[in-house]
This record gives sequence, structure tokens and C-alpha cells, in this order.
Amino acid sequence: MRRWMRSLRPRRKTCIRCWILPLTLSLATGALAGCARERRTPVEVIADAMQATRSAIRDEVDDRQRRAELLGLVDELDGLLQAQSTDLEQLSRRLRDINADPAATRSAFEAEIATCRERRLARRSRAVDVHFAMMQRTRPEEWERIVERELGALEALGRIDEE
Repeated sequence: MRRWMRSLRPRRKTCIRCWILPLTLSLATGALAGCARERRTPVEVIADAMQATRSAIRDEVDDRQRRAELLGLVDELDGLLQAQSTDLEQLSRRLRDINADPAATRSAFEAEIATCRERRLARRSRAVDVHFAMMQRTRPEEWERIVERELGALEALGRIDEE
């Protein structure tokens, strides 16, 4: 019986080593996954920045008519930014689908990118128009406080474009 026990000891150490490494790796992976969830997506940052812009308009603009116009413009700008974010996600999926097709040509990639670029430029042009329309409807002291919130959304969209 002692021989049998001695033959188990090396195996027991090996078995302990076999489950300690996977356990350690799974705990580390779980910890990293938990940290990754805390990071906010650019889409969430855009939504928060637009909400902060709406709040700033409600706080700073006293005239009801101007306030209503500005809130409508913020809603339009929010829609433009969210549409751009969605469009970039869809472009990424379409490019992956094209890439998965062995018969795909370079022109298929270029066509998708060109279509997305056209929509992006149209949205950018409209966003600039909305931005200047907002600026025209505010006084300088109001605009300073409102534009700070708006820039957060535009910076988040820039991060989406980089990804």
C-alpha cells in the first residue's frame, strides 16, 4: 500500500498544478472582463453629452421659443451623431462579410467605403449647419456654457471614427 501511495504523490502535485493554472487564468480573465465592462462606449458618451447639452440649454436659455428651437436642433444633432455611429458599425460588418467572400474584389470594398464616406460627409455638413444654427440662436455667454457639453459628443464621435 505504501508503494501505491508513493506513486500517487507525484501525480497529486501534477494534478494540483493542472488546476491551479487554469483557475488563476480564469480569475485574471474575469477581473479583466469586469474592468472592460466599466469602460463606456463612445455611443454612451455621445448620449450623455447630448443630454448634458439639453440640460445646459434648459438652464441657460430663458426665452421659451429659443429654448424650444435649440432643443430641436440638439435632437437633430443627436440623431446625426447616433446615425454616424450606427453607420460605422454597419460598415465594419459589411466589410467583414465582403472579406469573408473569396470571390470579393477590391472594387466591392471601395464601393462600400465610398458609400459610407458620402453619407458621412452629408452628415458632417448637416451637423455643421446645425451647430451654426444653434450658435445664431444663443447669446455669447449662453453659447460658452452650451458648447462645452456639445464638444464631448463630437470628441466621442471622433473616437468612433478612429476605431
